[in-house]
Amino acid sequence: MPIDGNAVRLLQDAAENYPAWLAAIHDAQHQILFENYIVDDDAVGREFAEALAARARAGVDVRIVYDWLGSLRAGKLWPLLLESGAKVQAFNRPRLDSPLGWVTRDHRKTLTVDGSVAFVSGLCVSNKWLGDPMYKPVLEELNRRKAVVYVHPLVAACCGRLSVGTFPAVIEVPHDTTRTVTSLLLSGSFARYRDIKWIFSHAGGTIPMMAGRIASFYDQNPKTKEFAPDGVAAELAKLHYDTANATSVPAMAALLKLVPVSQVTYGTDYPYFPLNQNKDLQMLGLSAADVTAIENGNATRLIPRLKAA
Repeated sequence: MPIDGNAVRLLQDAAENYPAWLAAIHDAQHQILFENYIVDDDAVGREFAEALAARARAGVDVRIVYDWLGSLRAGKLWPLLLESGAKVQAFNRPRLDSPLGWVTRDHRKTLTVDGSVAFVSGLCVSNKWLGDPMYKPVLEELNRRKAVVYVHPLVAACCGRLSVGTFPAVIEVPHDTTRTVTSLLLSGSFARYRDIKWIFSHAGGTIPMMAGRIASFYDQNPKTKEFAPDGVAAELAKLHYDTANATSVPAMAALLKLVPVSQVTYGTDYPYFPLNQNKDLQMLGLSAADVTAIENGNATRLIPRLKAA
């Protein structure tokens, strides 16, 4: 039931959320309640820590709850905040009286300012991609389960404020996929976790176009064998890619030079884009069998239980 005087606004990605969060923090007069799962000691984490510390020094009641496990890499951020007068509490540190109690984690991401402005989000305070060592336990478990992992990008915190006259998702979303793939490649994650089947959205972002450039920088280095035993192109060719908003002839032509049809699954980005993007596949000169494979056959091969759906 609507309550007079209230309003709701949808913020997309870090590019819209982070500036709004920081603006609310800077304007705080009485109290800030901040809770998050991952807070990292990187450029993004330090910007937030310094903003919160500044308001604490100004006499604002600043209270922070962070997840002990998710924020292990926060480094010097907590001493900075404590010295400023902020109240900082870790959620669920390990305890001897509950050896498995640490498994329960706090994945809330909320910010409330002066009891009048609130943000509820899925965003952590970090600028890390999946190849970062902090994700090693997650990837190990996914590998153990022989999981199919679908990766969809966001607008990276580093780059959402760069503007060439368009909103960030147009350019930054596909480039975020490229950064993620590259981080997994160079960290050795693809080579280390062979039992994970990866699917990357939007035809891999700019990976089909960048594959040769990445290879040219790394393939001649003997150390490349450690993360790409058969070369960069061979690692990228092992991945799967979907077609969400990437069924144009140039995009698909580049993708199908990198991987065979059997590694392409259908995607749409619905509701932002229509469901009938498979019509564009007809313009590629693919056989009916190949189109059917992209539309559903490849997905049901990766996830057999979809056949019963």
